[in-house]
Amino acid sequence: MSAVFSKLPSSGAYCVISSTTCKSRGLSIVSVALDLATDLSESPDWSAKKAVVFGTGAYAGATMSLLRERGCTDVSVYSSSGRAAGMLLALAGVAVLNSAPTKSGGATLAGDLLTLAGALAFAVFTVAGKRATASHGAVMVNTFAYVGGGLALSPLTLCEASRVSLAAISLKAWACLLYMALFPSLVCYLIFYYVLTHLPASRVSAFSYLQPLIATTAGALILKEPVSAALISGGTLVFAGVFITERA
Repeated sequence: MSAVFSKLPSSGAYCVISSTTCKSRGLSIVSVALDLATDLSESPDWSAKKAVVFGTGAYAGATMSLLRERGCTDVSVYSSSGRAAGMLLALAGVAVLNSAPTKSGGATLAGDLLTLAGALAFAVFTVAGKRATASHGAVMVNTFAYVGGGLALSPLTLCEASRVSLAAISLKAWACLLYMALFPSLVCYLIFYYVLTHLPASRVSAFSYLQPLIATTAGALILKEPVSAALISGGTLVFAGVFITERA
């Protein structure tokens, strides 16, 4: 039963919840499915049962969470989609883009570890944010994230600001800062969390693979950086990976 409801489309689940008393009673479509499975089972003890969840979407994640709450630890996940293959293909494209020679000083172990830590933090942030957005809304989650991040970085920010003369900062620099705060940060993340409430986290995160491609292409168009074979081949792989992920 839990496997069937994990494949239920979000729109269908929303219609069921809206047309019944489930929401007012604090129930979800997944919990109702598990209750039915318990009633139809010979034994109500979930700790002795094995479960297979079909799919990797939002309801599959909710199903796994509720199964663990009920004591079921032997849970397997099956996905027949090509989403994983598409994400690996896009990741290979990013690797090709990063393999192109640059004018920087080169990679360091500390830099690689910081990049990896940032990627892991964003992955956790995306998955946790999807659940939080469903309960509190995109504006509340976005506000909490930025206020919390600002407070966490305030000691370092104040320390660095003491070494900079604010009067020496040009109007153009302040305008760039305002633009970054409003559009790439506030507006884009509101859109990000809105989409996250309607699509699986893995599908939404696949679009992050487009960032290196967009940055490299912008460098070629705006900064007149040379268009290399790595840009063409890596960009093709990224687009192909995102396309496969979105079609899966």
